[in-house]
Order: sequence, then structure tokens, then C-alpha cells
Amino acid sequence: MEPLALGVMLGFGDDPRKVLKKAQDLRVPTGQMGRPSDKYLAGEGLDELRTIIGESGVEITTVFCGFKGESYADIPTVRRTVGLVPGATRAERVEETKQIIDFARAIGVRDVAAHIGFIPEDRTDPDHNQLVEVLQDICDHAAACSEAHCNGQNFSLETGQETGQALLQFIQDVGRDNLKVNFDPANM
Repeated sequence: MEPLALGVMLGFGDDPRKVLKKAQDLRVPTGQMGRPSDKYLAGEGLDELRTIIGESGVEITTVFCGFKGESYADIPTVRRTVGLVPGATRAERVEETKQIIDFARAIGVRDVAAHIGFIPEDRTDPDHNQLVEVLQDICDHAAACSEAHCNGQNFSLETGQETGQALLQFIQDVGRDNLKVNFDPANM
């Protein structure tokens, strides 16, 4: 990828050819890929998607995790439904995040990003400490190497809603070199 190459967020859904064609028509060389439908996460669908991406000439720089049940309708709804903060959906979403990390590796993408929700700024908040542990686990999965393969990936926080000071403290608390920031000024 060229330094500062223009990119766009691509919502893959069920028709990746159509989405990539739009990027080609606009001459956008890179894109962050939204979570594709389950059909493309493994097996023949994964092979098909690799081919479609390769033929498009659009470089996928990041795969973005999106979770069922999230709503960005307003700030209170975001707090209740988005990312890894809501306790009722956290375990399922952590497993889905790891699945997306493995999917990204399979299509040759090094970076995975997600809105994890509003990071509690109070470090004594139990959710803060639980999120630190969850992110350590996710980052360890993204970096993991085994005899079969080496992920060597980064996990990025799609962010902008917390203060810079709180975000920096959270990143330091997680303490993983592969935890990055995918800054989205629209969240400010």
C-alpha cells in the first residue's frame, strides 16, 4: 500500500463483487472491509471471496468486526448495545472476534478493528478491568503463532468517543504491542 493511500469503508454483505466494483469505479485502491455474511467466512465461500478480492485489485487493509444487535441510534443505546462492553453478549462477541481474526488471516489481512463500546474511564469500574482482560485475550489470539501458522496481526480499537487520556491509559493497561487505534473522527 502506498503511504496515505485513499481508502473507504466497504460493507460487504452478500454481494462483495458489487461492493468492490464501486471501489474500482471510484478508483479507490484500498478499503476496510465490514464483516461479510457467514457464507464467506470458511470453506468454498472463503475461497470464492479470496478470488473476488484478488481480481478486484482493491487492497483490503482491515477487517471490521460488527456484531448482531448493535445500535447507534443514540448515546444511551450505544452504551447498552455496542461492542464488548455489554456483559450479556461479551463472551459470544469475543468468540466472534477471534473468528474474524482467523478469517482476516485467511484472506491475508493483518489488521482487525472493532468498536468495543465506551471504555469506562474509571479504572476501578469492574467493566474496565474485565475489558482489559478481554482485550489481552483478543490481542494474544491476534498475535499467536503455532506450528501450523502465525497470525502476527494487530487489533485496533475503532474509537473517538472516550478522551485521549482514557484511551491511552486503557492501551497501557492492556499492555499488548499489537493493540492499535483505528481513529474515527465521526465518533467525536
